[in-house]
Amino acid sequence: QLTCDVNLFSKKCIHKKTPKQLLWGFLANEFGLSVDESAALSENVSRLAVSTGATLEDTTTLVGLFTQTQNLTGEQAANLLASTTALANANNVAPDKVLADVAQSTEFFAKFADDGGQNILKAAVQARKLGINLQSVEKITTGLLDFQTSLNAEQEASVIIGRRLNFQKARELALANDVTGATAEVVKQLGTAEEFNRLNAIERQKLADAAGLEVNELQKIVNKEKEALTLQGA
Repeated sequence: QLTCDVNLFSKKCIHKKTPKQLLWGFLANEFGLSVDESAALSENVSRLAVSTGATLEDTTTLVGLFTQTQNLTGEQAANLLASTTALANANNVAPDKVLADVAQSTEFFAKFADDGGQNILKAAVQARKLGINLQSVEKITTGLLDFQTSLNAEQEASVIIGRRLNFQKARELALANDVTGATAEVVKQLGTAEEFNRLNAIERQKLADAAGLEVNELQKIVNKEKEALTLQGA
């Protein structure tokens, strides 16, 4: 039997194995599934990739992640991806981008996933609606939980911009794995686009540091209406 030492989804591998065999191998190697389990799950994966618009690789990663870390069945994993796709569409963000963000943030998922991972999927939709991605949300959330550094940055920014910031509630929500709630609490205190545009370069940098973001990420958020924090159909 031919083996492949490079990415299972590369063109080189596809020439050696059929797509179905690639799926079986990926699920077995990455998540420790038996051949029978991988074969059964691969049927769901192929259908989901078509229905969600996500890549086959991202869909495979997510289904394996849900079934092996959240103890979901293949059907439950499929339902979770379907509901996330519906939520993304309801909020005018691209489902494939949302799912790709989650597939690329498996460590963040492992740390903060709750309710079968629904909280992270919802956070990914919220992030795209705010003009950022889940990787930016990860920076906000993990930054909040670096308590001393976060508190120091918050206090320094408050002095520099002349406006009191208080991320204590956001820290409490992050500690409870409420990623969307923590993000919303931070965003609410960043101010409007008009206020941001009045800040000088140093003030913008300090505000971004307090939020755990780069300045360009901060600018994307403040340019969105605060209604972007509300998810339709959630």
